[in-house]
Amino acid sequence: MATRMRAVPLTYAELVTAIQGGVYPRERSWIDFKRRLYPETGDAAVRDNVSQELVRHMASMAECGGFLIYGVKEDKAGHAFAVD
Repeated sequence: MATRMRAVPLTYAELVTAIQGGVYPRERSWIDFKRRLYPETGDAAVRDNVSQELVRHMASMAECGGFLIYGVKEDKAGHAFAVD
């Protein structure tokens, strides 16, 4: 089975160019964007839920291959991403 190469930004400048250029109009099974590791709140329950979600995403990427990119916020209503 052939492996398909995927273009992934490796520098901050490449990330900004890709996001602003619409290279990633949505998340895919092999790329996931996160604004930050934890929310700004200090609530332990919220942090625990976020941790569990992060673990699921990391496990999925480890098994299937892929990338988690931090520092990208999502405008869910506008279906757009921006480097944060």
